[in-house]
Amino acid sequence: MKRIFISGKMSGLTEEESKLCFSNAEERLKRDGYDVVNPWNIPVPCGYADQLLESLHVLAQCDAIYMLHNWTDSNGSRCEYYFAKGSGMEIIFDNEYLRGKLEHGLNGVTKKINELTKKSKNF
Repeated sequence: MKRIFISGKMSGLTEEESKLCFSNAEERLKRDGYDVVNPWNIPVPCGYADQLLESLHVLAQCDAIYMLHNWTDSNGSRCEYYFAKGSGMEIIFDNEYLRGKLEHGLNGVTKKINELTKKSKNF
C-alpha cells in the first residue's frame, strides 16, 4: 500500500477549516487504498521550525505527497513540495486527482448511456 502525506495550508485558516480540508482529502485517499498521513494527526513539538522538521521527517518515510489546492499559500507546504521533488517522490496535486476521478466517473456514465441507447434501439 502506498503511503501518502497530505500537504496544504494550515496557518491563516481557522483550525476547523484547515482540519476539514485535510480530513476530506484523507477520506478520499483512504477510499482509494492509500495509507494516509494527515499532519493534523502527527504530534508535533512547539515552534514552527521544529514542526516543519518533524513534518519533513515523516514525509521522508512516505512514497508520495498529496498537495491540497491551497498549498502554494503555505511556506511549510512549499518546503514539503521541494523536499518531495528533490527526493524523487511522486507528487499528486489535489485538483488533478479530483479531475481524474471526475473524468473516470463521467466515462463510466457515458459508457452506460451508450449501452442503454444500443439496447433501446434493439427493441
